[in-house]
Amino acid sequence: LNLVDLRLTGTIPPALGKLSQLRRLALHINALSGTLPPELSGLSQLEYINIYDNKISGTIPSELGALSQLKELGLDHNALSGSVPKELNKLNKLQLSACELGGT
Repeated sequence: LNLVDLRLTGTIPPALGKLSQLRRLALHINALSGTLPPELSGLSQLEYINIYDNKISGTIPSELGALSQLKELGLDHNALSGSVPKELNKLNKLQLSACELGGT
C-alpha cells in the first residue's frame, strides 16, 4: 500500500490491521498524527513499514514485534517518545532518527 507524499492528515486507522496479506505499508512524507495503532500487528505478512516524516506521537507499540516477517521499520522524523521495544531487535533496519526516544 503506497500512500506517499499525498498530504494526508488524520490518524492511521486501526482497521488497516485487517489487511493481513499486505507486504508493504508506505505512509511516509504526509501529515499523519496520533499514535501508531497496535492493531498493525495484525499485518502478519508485512515486511516493510515506512511512516517517517509525519507527526506520529506516543510510544512504539511492542505488538509490532509480533510481525515475524517484518524486516524494515522506518519511523524517523516523528514525535515518538518512550523507549524502543526490545521485541524489535530482530529487524534488519530500524530508522528512528529525529524522534524523542530514550532508553538503553
